[in-house]
Amino acid sequence: MKTDILTPKDLFQKEVRYTIPTFQRPYVWSQDDQWEPLWDDVRNVAENYLEKLEHSDKDITAEQQTKPHFMGTVVLQQVPTAARYIDQREVIDGQQRVTTLQLLLDAAQSICEEKTLHHHARRLSKLVTNDKDAIGDENSHIFKLWPTKSIERRSGTPWITALL
Repeated sequence: MKTDILTPKDLFQKEVRYTIPTFQRPYVWSQDDQWEPLWDDVRNVAENYLEKLEHSDKDITAEQQTKPHFMGTVVLQQVPTAARYIDQREVIDGQQRVTTLQLLLDAAQSICEEKTLHHHARRLSKLVTNDKDAIGDENSHIFKLWPTKSIERRSGTPWITALL
């Protein structure tokens, strides 16, 4: 087994299709227990980066000086694929975190579009979707993450609506 330490950028920047196996539990994260602590951490990392950027003349210096978000353990299993297809991996552990980060990135991309920050929106979109040239005629591979079909409802509201 090969282990690597990856940032969310490392995980989502490449052309890949992550799938959640059907044996995994459905998405169950809630606002109070998981979303808010995650959001607080992401916000703290972003604020720290912006503070370092104010005192540096280079983006890379600020990035190197900023402690990254600790994502926790994510276990991926390579799925055999033909050379003409993008890499596919099953998310064996960490599917709640990976799913939430994808939703967060997609929500940020949507907000950038609304604010007509198209350059930022396109960059964020590349972390959520695969390049159309890379997937060819496999339209189901457009999204980097393909969650399970089971969606738990909380208080009568779909969890995705509450997150966005």
